[in-house]
Amino acid sequence: MSDEAGAEANLSLGVGRTAADSLPFKDNNSGASSGNYSLQEGDEDPTLVVHDEKYFCLVHHGLLKDPIQTSCGHRLCRKCVDVYLGPNESKMCPAGEEDCMEVRRDNVYPDPGFWREIKQVLVYCPNKHNGCQVKIKLGKLEAHKLECQYREVLCPYASRGCVAEVLLKDVEEHKKGCGYRPMSCDLCGFEFNAKDKQVRVKD
Repeated sequence: MSDEAGAEANLSLGVGRTAADSLPFKDNNSGASSGNYSLQEGDEDPTLVVHDEKYFCLVHHGLLKDPIQTSCGHRLCRKCVDVYLGPNESKMCPAGEEDCMEVRRDNVYPDPGFWREIKQVLVYCPNKHNGCQVKIKLGKLEAHKLECQYREVLCPYASRGCVAEVLLKDVEEHKKGCGYRPMSCDLCGFEFNAKDKQVRVKD
């Protein structure tokens, strides 16, 4: 980005705002507002089908989230800028290359084109360890996770005391033999858990 273009971008932000503030993403724990790729706080990065370092942040070394670009063309997560700078006004770019420039809060810029590129990258379903063989574009991962038959869910009878976690595809089979499934007494209609079933003998 030229110095002239950079100056225009900063002027358009308004007083008291930085280039990073202009990013079109919400600053909350719900992830990005664009598409349905939403890495929430604490989520593990999905595994790329073909690993490429350009999709990883130079500060926290995980997959880029809300990517921004430095004046020297490198990319960081938006939140990692504050982490990297800390109380300092500026630091040299963490890439550590010969032509690297200083990173400041007022000279980093949104990179929506790269954001779109990231969402097209193929990743493995995070439930691969449970047997899911799906490879999917990162931008569609969250939608897949909601319907993935290999994700772990709580037993539908958790409110009755069951602590089992089962694969979504196995829920119906689990329910049939769950010790916490509801049953009722043939004599009085009293409801109880299957594991507490007792033989009632008529007087």
